[in-house]
Amino acid sequence: MSDRKKELKSVYLIYSAHSLLLKDALDRLTADVGESDGEALNVRRFAAGDADILDIIAACQALSFLGGRRLVVVNGFLGLNESSQKMLAEYVGDPNPQTILVLTESVAGKPEERRLKSAAVFKACVSSKSAGVHEYAIKSGLPSWVAAALSKRNKSAGRPIIDYMITWIGADLNRLKSEIDKICDAAGDGEITLALVKDLTVVANEADVFDLVNSVIAHDPELALTRLAPLLETDSGDSRVFGLLERQFQLILNAKTRGRGLSGQKLATALGISPGQAFHLEKQSRIFSLKSIKAALKLLVEADFTRKSSPIPTRLVLEMLVVDLCEV
Repeated sequence: MSDRKKELKSVYLIYSAHSLLLKDALDRLTADVGESDGEALNVRRFAAGDADILDIIAACQALSFLGGRRLVVVNGFLGLNESSQKMLAEYVGDPNPQTILVLTESVAGKPEERRLKSAAVFKACVSSKSAGVHEYAIKSGLPSWVAAALSKRNKSAGRPIIDYMITWIGADLNRLKSEIDKICDAAGDGEITLALVKDLTVVANEADVFDLVNSVIAHDPELALTRLAPLLETDSGDSRVFGLLERQFQLILNAKTRGRGLSGQKLATALGISPGQAFHLEKQSRIFSLKSIKAALKLLVEADFTRKSSPIPTRLVLEMLVVDLCEV
């Protein structure tokens, strides 16, 4: 085992607002421990919400089957109840030197961060010389992160293109990475252009969807049908429009419930979207009642079922749907 692995601590508590950063950090730790196919029995993973604390402690105290260090990962450790967290904190104070325990937690916003830092496990890790506490954040800003992700694929893009991606794809790093990979693959040896990004991203027509929903809110079926037309022109099968509309109304519902009382960056963080999307969603969620949003989602499900089970042309189903949505 390398010197680097000998320097590893017995416990790591890592947290972030971004699940992708947590995954990358966990992958690096796993590589440092030396996980391979031949050492698979040396790794145990738990989801705190479904795990028994006694099983977690037993896994930490167990001897390695194949020699070397044993890796135990507990994802979302704040999902453990108070007594279980207390037992885990006691273990942190006297950890098994053959085991590396990694505790992960997704933390979005100040209230969740305060809850994390007030937890007994967090305090135990901070005070223990055998433990390390690390926060993973985008320190240089989201545009720099996107530029770096493109650079890893030997690609680059101007700031207007990067800003467009962030505004309409959102701030979720997993989603951004997926779209970046798709864009780079499509670009091949060529340059990444704004036209290419608009054509390829999952939410390339999201600006049009916002306008369409605004016309629905205004109860203007004629304008809504006019705004539906460009969406249909860019979707040969028309099925993608259903997904875009359903996603938009689900986001409005999330803004109305999970994002209640929030605005601006706080709303964007709570919903995992960009500030640009949050700005529009905040206004739309204020106008739509909860009853209307649920009625709209029901209409979408019914229309999608009609599309899949009847001979009616999908385009006509969508047009009838838009007219019906204007009446909710």
